[in-house]
Amino acid sequence: MTMLNLSLFCLISFFTFFSFSYPATDTLTSLDTLGDNQTLVSSGGLFELGFFSENFSGYHYLGIWFTADRSKVVWVDRENPILDSSGLLQIRTGNLVLTDRRQVQLIVNSGSVAAATTNTSATLLDTGNFVLKEVDTGMV
Repeated sequence: MTMLNLSLFCLISFFTFFSFSYPATDTLTSLDTLGDNQTLVSSGGLFELGFFSENFSGYHYLGIWFTADRSKVVWVDRENPILDSSGLLQIRTGNLVLTDRRQVQLIVNSGSVAAATTNTSATLLDTGNFVLKEVDTGMV
């Protein structure tokens, strides 16, 4: 490999690596969306939340798994399968909402509906819990 080819290869590798990598975060805010091939990682790196697919059904699901072993899923939203890789998780009017190409909005948080606010966030904890709360008040 000539020096010019080696330099070009290194330059392309550098930009490819940095254009697809971004720092992992553990929190989804009301300004964010989480799509296919994106994940949240708990602050200690123990758990990861995102979309995955099953080979036998073809559906995609929202789930939480151990970062060290992706096959060890600890929670999955099996009630709301997604047809393909078009799934999005976001916070709307204080709730976690899951949509796909059908554009049907499914509220995935359990319990009471949070107040309609733009100051809501959801954080993946090192316990494996995904906690929705109001940022200003800390109310869960």
